[in-house]
Amino acid sequence: MKIALLTPNKNSNGGVEVYNNYLTTIFQDVDIFYYDSNNVKKRGIKKKLKPFEEIKKSYHVGREFIKAHKKNKYDLVISNGMFGWYLYFKKVDAVLVNIYHGNYVGYLKANMNINIKKAIVFSIKGFFERISGYKKQCITVSKFNQKQLERYYGLNSSVIHVGVDMSKFKIIPTNEARELFSFPQNSKLYLFVGRIDENKGINTILRIAKNNPDIKFIIVGSGSLNSKISNVIHFNGISNKDMYKLYSAVNGVLIPSHFESASLVAIESLATGTPILMNRTGYSVEINENFPEFISNIDDFEVDFKKFNNQVESKYLKEELREWAVKNFSISVFEKRWKSFVKETLEDNDVF
Repeated sequence: MKIALLTPNKNSNGGVEVYNNYLTTIFQDVDIFYYDSNNVKKRGIKKKLKPFEEIKKSYHVGREFIKAHKKNKYDLVISNGMFGWYLYFKKVDAVLVNIYHGNYVGYLKANMNINIKKAIVFSIKGFFERISGYKKQCITVSKFNQKQLERYYGLNSSVIHVGVDMSKFKIIPTNEARELFSFPQNSKLYLFVGRIDENKGINTILRIAKNNPDIKFIIVGSGSLNSKISNVIHFNGISNKDMYKLYSAVNGVLIPSHFESASLVAIESLATGTPILMNRTGYSVEINENFPEFISNIDDFEVDFKKFNNQVESKYLKEELREWAVKNFSISVFEKRWKSFVKETLEDNDVF
């Protein structure tokens, strides 16, 4: 079975590339088609067209794939996001799959800093993203995004969550973890991980911190924190291999993002046995099925934090939270779901 994978980049630390790496590990004979500027004629793109560069890149990737497919046919073609739109206009005699790691229209509607220019750009990107899934089997990364794809694009999709390497996120005693960071042992500590950006809910975190001076709030994320609140500690970055120590050091993790297609921070935190409070986005649908106390509406987040703060350590054992995360989001589960999906899809199309 020959597989082609159409994607923005070959090597990157982004979520799409992590997903790709898992796929290439599961399926051995995979050729990756990605945007390589060395293979494209150098033509300057006008500054005003820069926001549409992803459309241009996906066009070139699609063309390169079509050339290769004519010479040596593939059985299965997997595209990421809008990188499958060019194939819609071509006759490709292979099983076609499109993976949606998010959606531009949903992000547009949740964006706090929208203007006319952004609205136009995201709507156009949404169009190309939508046609990328036409006449294809569609996969997405969460039940939340599945609902959005149906609502905004009219696409039916199956959910295969992003795999998490559970060996990197383990339970360690809270007191030991706090010693590593010189955090006070007897204080309540809460963690926020994400860009310093209104869409990630940073303003909500700062309001909660200001209204709870006896609680310390740890913020890990790039960007400038233009606020001097005595009970807020800001780290610009912590190595991913050390994040389990930070998750273990706090009483809970706060995720007030206005939009997430997945929400790996939530799963990583639960894998260390640490409770979360998150907005209804990303993996909130899956988490709500087992732990409804962990889910809030963004408008009620500050009120729900008070309840969460009072109950955070009273109901669930750390081992119970980790067990749920491992059962549903480990790499072995990811592998099993993808192998099953590919087998069924290829059999239905008489490839086997």
